[in-house]
Amino acid sequence: MINQKKSKGGTQIFRRLKPFVFSHVTEFKGALVEIIRKPLSSFVTISLIGISIGLPSIFVIIGENFLSGLDRIDQSVKINVFLEEGISISEGLALSREIQNQLDVSMVRFISSEEAIKEFQKQTNLSEILFTLDQNPLPHVVEVVPISFEPINVSILVASLNDRNGVESASTNLNWLERLYGVFSIIKSVGIVFAVTFFVGLILVVAHTIGAAIHNKAEEINLMLLLGATSSFIRRPFLYLGFWYGLGGGLFANIITQISLLSLANGVERLAQSYQSSFSLDRGGSEIVFLILLTGVSLGIMGAFLGLLKKMGEINPKRISYS
Repeated sequence: MINQKKSKGGTQIFRRLKPFVFSHVTEFKGALVEIIRKPLSSFVTISLIGISIGLPSIFVIIGENFLSGLDRIDQSVKINVFLEEGISISEGLALSREIQNQLDVSMVRFISSEEAIKEFQKQTNLSEILFTLDQNPLPHVVEVVPISFEPINVSILVASLNDRNGVESASTNLNWLERLYGVFSIIKSVGIVFAVTFFVGLILVVAHTIGAAIHNKAEEINLMLLLGATSSFIRRPFLYLGFWYGLGGGLFANIITQISLLSLANGVERLAQSYQSSFSLDRGGSEIVFLILLTGVSLGIMGAFLGLLKKMGEINPKRISYS
């Protein structure tokens, strides 16, 4: 008996939901048919949405690639830590181990004064001058490779190394790194500015398109209102229309983005190889594809709602509710 009651209850719920679901599916398909029925105007709208999402996406992805790629530079930033005069090799090695244990340090190399003078002789033509000196003028050096190559983090690490006992000075040339970060930060910022500007523009484009569709069906909407249709029932097909425009725009944006990044990838890899780097352009994979699609759909629905807000009120402001 209990199972029979549960079965009857489930059947009743299904019967009640069936017309509701069928109505949504019909309107969902109808919105797609509406777009297919006007291929030229639909293509123009979808391509505008695609370009508006695709262009800033390219800038942001490239900026992110190079900013994250700086952490994989083969010829890493090295901080030269010059030890005080009188520090022995054993003390220098102990200090190197202490520095290696820091969380912000990736790798450490201890160079004794003897090794330093040998490297100096190999790299310069001044070896004869060194032999005239009574003692080795070069101190022990600890080469430190940081984990993060962001200029602010490198600066903090240099300051902490300078404060250590036994350290004469710690320094690195951050100018080139700061300039490099500056360039790619600008590229990423330009992408974000473009994104905000274009996204506002495409919301207005979708709003105008939906507004035109509402205007063309003004008489039909008034008739439906007279027959007792709810405002949500009337709004639904136009929101689905915005969804399809957004989805189509997102797909178009993904095509633009992936083709553009693919065409840039070979050139970037060749340039990286000329600098003995294994850097390659990351096109983002499925996460970026999904994010662009989600952006397109969200902006399409937002544009549709804006168009509804404006035009529906103009058609019959007393009968339309947005609650």
